[in-house]
Amino acid sequence: RWVAKQRYQYRLLQEGKESFMIDERVQKLETIGFQWSSRRSANETAVRPAVFAGRATDMEPVSTST
Repeated sequence: RWVAKQRYQYRLLQEGKESFMIDERVQKLETIGFQWSSRRSANETAVRPAVFAGRATDMEPVSTST
């Protein structure tokens, strides 16, 4: 659900419509390998999702190893 909302807001941004998506958020999501499209080509490899601690909102991956 969260992923779909990010993709929707990004699409609005690309279309020049009102969106809460800002360049900084786009850059952070791209840094962690966010897929803007839910469709993957046959030769595209899956990207492992980043692990986030609790309700982190700064979009920075957090290590879970001890």
